Amino acid sequence: MLNKSKLLITILCIVFVISDVFLFRLFFKSEKKRESLKKDYKSAVSMYKDASEKYQIDGLQASKELFSEISGYKDSNEYMEKIDEEVNNIGLYKAGVEAYNNNSYAAAYSAFESLTGYRDVDTYLDKMSRDILEQASAYVESEQYGEAMNLLLIIPGYMEGYYADSTRLYASIEEIKAEKEKKQKYDRALASFQNGDYITARAGFNEVLDYKDSSDYVYKIGTMLYDSAVELYNQKAYKSALDLLESIDSDEEWSGFQEAVSLQTEIREAYINYALSEAEEAYNNSYDTKKAVEILENCTSDIGNDSRLADAIYAYRNNYTEVLANMDILSKTFDVTLEGGSRINEYLTDTYGNTYTTSVSYGGGYISYAIGGKEFSCFKAVVGCPKGLVSDSVCHGAYIKIYGSLNGENTLLYESEEVTAETRPFEISVDVAGYDIIYFQWNCVGTNIWGNWGEYATLFDGCFYK
Repeated sequence: MLNKSKLLITILCIVFVISDVFLFRLFFKSEKKRESLKKDYKSAVSMYKDASEKYQIDGLQASKELFSEISGYKDSNEYMEKIDEEVNNIGLYKAGVEAYNNNSYAAAYSAFESLTGYRDVDTYLDKMSRDILEQASAYVESEQYGEAMNLLLIIPGYMEGYYADSTRLYASIEEIKAEKEKKQKYDRALASFQNGDYITARAGFNEVLDYKDSSDYVYKIGTMLYDSAVELYNQKAYKSALDLLESIDSDEEWSGFQEAVSLQTEIREAYINYALSEAEEAYNNSYDTKKAVEILENCTSDIGNDSRLADAIYAYRNNYTEVLANMDILSKTFDVTLEGGSRINEYLTDTYGNTYTTSVSYGGGYISYAIGGKEFSCFKAVVGCPKGLVSDSVCHGAYIKIYGSLNGENTLLYESEEVTAETRPFEISVDVAGYDIIYFQWNCVGTNIWGNWGEYATLFDGCFYK
C-alpha cells in the first residue's frame, strides 16, 4: 500500500514538471508575438504619419497593408479606415489645387467642396472667390456683361458669404444689361421713325413701352398709319391699306384700335366687292375666265378665305372648262382609225414644265364646235407638247389645222408647224368671227400606220372670246 502511494506521488510530480515546461514555452511564445505586434504596429503608425505629412498616397497604402497584417491589434482597424479617407482627401486636394492653378475654378470648387477645413483648402477657396468677384467687376466696367454673369455663376452655394455677394452682383448686372438693351432698342426704333420706316419703328417702341417716351411714339405712329390706310383705301389700294391696319394690332398700344378694326372690316368688304366686279368685267368683256379666276385668287391670298370668292372661283373654273372642252360637240370622225380619241384635260403640263388649267387634243381626227349665234370673235390657246411624250421616228410629232364653216363651206383659218417633244410652246390667236362651226383637226407625223398621236399638238387653255 505504501509503495502504491509513492508511485502515485512520483507520477504527479512528473506531470507537474511537464506542465510547467509547456506553460513556460507557451508564455514565451505569446510574449514574443506581442513584441512582434508591438513592433509592427509602431512601424505602421510611423509610416502612416510620414506619408500623411508628405501627402504620399503610395506610402499611406503601404502603411495600410501593414495595419491589415495586424488587424484587430489596438486601433489598427481604425487606422485603415482613416487611411482610406486620407487617400481620398489627398486625391481631391491635389485635383483641386491643379484645377485652381489652371484657372478651372468650377472644377476646383467641386474638388474642394468636401474638404472645407482640410489643410489649406479654405485659403484656396477664399482666394478663388475673391478673384472671381474682382474679375466679374472688371468685366462690368468694360460692359462685358455676359462674361461677368457666366463667371459669377461659378461660385457655389456652400461658399455662403461669397455666394451672396455674387448673387447681388449678378442681379445688378441683369438690371444694367436690361436697361442697356432697352436703350439700344429705343435708339433703333427712333432711327427707323426718323427714316420714315414707321411700321418697324412702331414694333421697336412696342418692345420698350415703359422706356422714355416710347408709348407716345406708339400712339403717334398708330395715328399716322391709320390716316395712311384711309388714304390708300380711297385710292383702292386695298392690300396696302389692310397691311398698315394689320400692324395696329393691340388696343393696349393705341387708343384708336377699335376704330382701326372697323375700318379694316370695311376695307375687306370693299376689296371683295371690287374683286368680284373686276372678275365679272373680265368675263363679260372677253370671256377671259382665266383672268377672272386670277383676280379672285389674288384677293383670297390677300385677305384670306371668303365663301363669296370661293363660290365665284368655282363657277368661273367650271365655265372655263365647259367653254373649252364641252361646247356643243357636233361630231367626231377619224381619218385613219377608231383607235384614236379625244384627250380632254388629260394633259395639264407641257414638256417645258408650264402648267395649265385645261387641255384638249385628239389622237387622229377632228372635233367641231358650233359657235353660230354666240358672237365669238376669236379663239386663243397655247399649242405645245405634253410632258412625258418623246419624239422618235415612229411617233415624231403632230400639227393642227383649224377650219371655219359657213353655210356648208369650209375655210382653212390656221395651220400650225409640226409640234414635237422639243418644240417650245407657243400662243395662237385665230379669227373665228362670222362662222357657224369651227373644226380642229389633228394630223400625225411619223411611220406608225395608225396615226393616232395627235396629242403631240395639244391645245392648252384654249377658249373662244367675244
